[in-house]
Amino acid sequence: MPPHNNCVSCAKTSCCNEYDACAGDARCVCLVDCLAGDNPVSICTLPENCGPTARVFTEAASCLDDACQAQCPSPGALGADSTDRAPPSGAKDVGVGAPPF
Repeated sequence: MPPHNNCVSCAKTSCCNEYDACAGDARCVCLVDCLAGDNPVSICTLPENCGPTARVFTEAASCLDDACQAQCPSPGALGADSTDRAPPSGAKDVGVGAPPF
């Protein structure tokens, strides 16, 4: 089983509330998808991409750092410069879908 599937399994088991909250937040999903595409945080958080990191993203990243370190790449640093503002209008779609974690 690829590591990604182990990460998803751990997230659904250990971080269910945070996983569901992220999956229900378009900006959180956008950030996860953008970062999963090997883009740096500085690119993903530009207003024309996903905008600033969302609180739900930071909470999910923190849970994964605490509960799923062995199964997931470390997302905690990704939300380090987090703010919780509304996403800018016209943000680019960088492949919004279910979060990979």
